[in-house]
Amino acid sequence: MPNNGLYVDTDGSSTLAGKLESKTTFAFNVGDILNLTFKLAGDRRNNGLNSVSVSLGSLLNETITLPSSQNFTTFTRNITVTSATTAKLAFDGLGGDNIGLLLDDVKFTKTTSVPELTSIIGFLAFSAFSTASLCKRKQLQKAAVKA
Repeated sequence: MPNNGLYVDTDGSSTLAGKLESKTTFAFNVGDILNLTFKLAGDRRNNGLNSVSVSLGSLLNETITLPSSQNFTTFTRNITVTSATTAKLAFDGLGGDNIGLLLDDVKFTKTTSVPELTSIIGFLAFSAFSTASLCKRKQLQKAAVKA
């Protein structure tokens, strides 16, 4: 709830809007499933609108605008990675008037991709063929030793 001080004002107090960016550059593979949740609220100090840009490299680039009176609202973004990439997570306050959206409770998770069924079937078929070839070779070696 605003006024408890346990959140970040994305516009700070220096007339320069703030940018929060992860130190880590995350690596994503095709098929990874990403889940980002965060809460945003209005500033409660004026009657205007404020905005924040949320980005995760080329995977997410969105601007969210809320009125000053907006209570904390949870935003959820689910992303399926379609090409391998790296990215940093960033929240960039837009403004520069010492009054910005309030950010709280950011959670970011990644579920590693599961190999495609065709890849698994191909691997199993190759393994079966290799095992059968190995068994056949051993049988031929035993037969040659006996003869």
